[in-house]
Amino acid sequence: MSMPSPLARGHSPGGQESKMDILVRLAEPSLFLVSFPRKHLRSYTDLILRLMLFPPRDASFFTYTETSDDGISLFVDKARIKCIREGMEGMPAEMHATICQTSWACLQISHGSQGGCSTSDLVAHVSQCLAEGGISIFYTSTLNTDYVMVSNPSVRRALRTLKKRFNLIVDYDGHSTPRSPARTPVGTPKKASNIPAKGNFLQTMDSFAVEEEEKMPKGKPVSKVSLEVLSQSLFLVSIDKRYLEILAKPLIGEFFRFPQGGKGQRLEPDSKDEISTPAQPRFFSYTDADDEISLILNAEAYARIQSYQTKYRMTLQAESIEWKAIRVDGDWGFDEVGLVAAISTALHESGIDLFYLSTFVRDFVLVPASSQKKAEDELKKRGQVFSLR
Repeated sequence: MSMPSPLARGHSPGGQESKMDILVRLAEPSLFLVSFPRKHLRSYTDLILRLMLFPPRDASFFTYTETSDDGISLFVDKARIKCIREGMEGMPAEMHATICQTSWACLQISHGSQGGCSTSDLVAHVSQCLAEGGISIFYTSTLNTDYVMVSNPSVRRALRTLKKRFNLIVDYDGHSTPRSPARTPVGTPKKASNIPAKGNFLQTMDSFAVEEEEKMPKGKPVSKVSLEVLSQSLFLVSIDKRYLEILAKPLIGEFFRFPQGGKGQRLEPDSKDEISTPAQPRFFSYTDADDEISLILNAEAYARIQSYQTKYRMTLQAESIEWKAIRVDGDWGFDEVGLVAAISTALHESGIDLFYLSTFVRDFVLVPASSQKKAEDELKKRGQVFSLR
């Protein structure tokens, strides 16, 4: 599949092309991609809850995504992958999780000092730049920042590729970067953020604790993409990790809300039954990174979290609008290039805001419910690239 046409970039008053500012931080040098079927979730429940609520001291990054049809997908750091491997030692071999042998560097990507970017703007520009460089990526959007995962052998090439397109503001001091402005809808200008000094990019890049880049072929372009619009309404929430202890109870409640046998019943922790596909579609995503917890929840779960916000007077950041998920079907390999770019560019060029979520077996694009029909129409117009059902 050919890559999308280049996105327009800004120009200075004198007519010269200006580069978009992008704040980049190496959030975690080595992440591991893990997956297991939903029917085995009960055997992993205790382990997953410990990784969520009581992580190892040196843990830095964790994502958990569960859907009815696609099972469980995790991105975990070195500390947590060690716990997972130890936890599987007592399990039968057929219940062992699948762990991708490639380790992934996690780049935290935020809007730079000039502002003016929306969620879709950042996803589309960054993913297209890396696609043009032949670099395969995983992408995770949250309310305040984005994370791009590239294979460790490709991380230096990815950074050099980004440097050609953007004015990179690189921070790698072992501490969290200053937060970029909160996300805004497409077309809404952003105020300038408090950005640290730019420093020497190459010197900073050389300090990255990543594996030596291998002479490896570029990834292969994606073929035609099959998409499915899910019916469920979703909400996005961001919570400061200071409130994790308070949220432990509702999070455990969401985790154990496992309908079975189509009856909508709840599977208790001590149940001996396997977890089966629920009558209602399930979509639950949890990201622990950079001192905050980011959640993607259905309407009922969102209402329960809001009740805790009122009860305990927590600070909760949330998008007040409903979102719809577009599911990317197909068996995509880890070396596929341009999948994120193809979808995000099509939506961005149509003025549609989006969040992107990559998992082990599926990708999901979240669009505002009010823009769902427009998103479907725009994707259908590109029938040579997308097949929508």
